[in-house]
Amino acid sequence: MKYLAYFLPSEELSSKINKYKRTETSTIGIHTTLYLFHADEKEERKIIKDLEKIRFKNFDVITTSLDNFGEDITVLRLSKPKELQILHEGIIRTCNPYSFGEQSPYFGENYNPHISLSKNSNRENTIFEDLLGISYSLHSFNLAKKSEGIFKKVAEFQSIR
Repeated sequence: MKYLAYFLPSEELSSKINKYKRTETSTIGIHTTLYLFHADEKEERKIIKDLEKIRFKNFDVITTSLDNFGEDITVLRLSKPKELQILHEGIIRTCNPYSFGEQSPYFGENYNPHISLSKNSNRENTIFEDLLGISYSLHSFNLAKKSEGIFKKVAEFQSIR
């Protein structure tokens, strides 16, 4: 089973993103991936229980720049405060004992937080410039699993504030 640890943007940022006519890039909607992995569905309760042990305080992320991934995906890059890197690495450490299959090279020290804005973009990023410089607080993250081609949230993990 494919699992996704992720966090959501603020309502303000989501609203600004949603005003654009764009091609959705994920079945989970607008989000930032913290970790993507495969695990046996029988281990799901243990994974959730272990993720509940991760303690983090609220922290802010800022939208910093626009970029293209590959030929056709426009992304909104986010700042990477130390707290985000620590959370990301904690999720990896927690999930790796359950994980199998090939791991993406874009996690760990190569982690580059972003929000995918549009698929099949014309590589013209200037239309998204009003999304830059927006700060929002990260106070929770989620775990979703992919079932029948669609990611569905199975758990939410709150900060200790």
